[in-house]
Amino acid sequence: MWDARGIYNVVQSVLRFLVRSARSPCIVTRQTSRPLQAHCHHGLGRLYHQTGRAEPARTALSAAIDLYRAMNMTLWLPQAEAALAQVEGQ
Repeated sequence: MWDARGIYNVVQSVLRFLVRSARSPCIVTRQTSRPLQAHCHHGLGRLYHQTGRAEPARTALSAAIDLYRAMNMTLWLPQAEAALAQVEGQ
């Protein structure tokens, strides 16, 4: 089972790769990548919350919620809203 630190390291490695990649602006702006972008924000928000970083968690989860709403992704929206409520309740 992955611990929070291990997941954080993997996510950071992926983000560093995307930033360095010449294709990264295309990857994040394509319409077909919006669900992936929303899921990344959701996962990062949960990870930030698990590691005690409330402000980045709020920012990431709010971005995920906005994207889920814009794409009408009703399966994931309540989960992201519940995660944000946990952060807010801390």
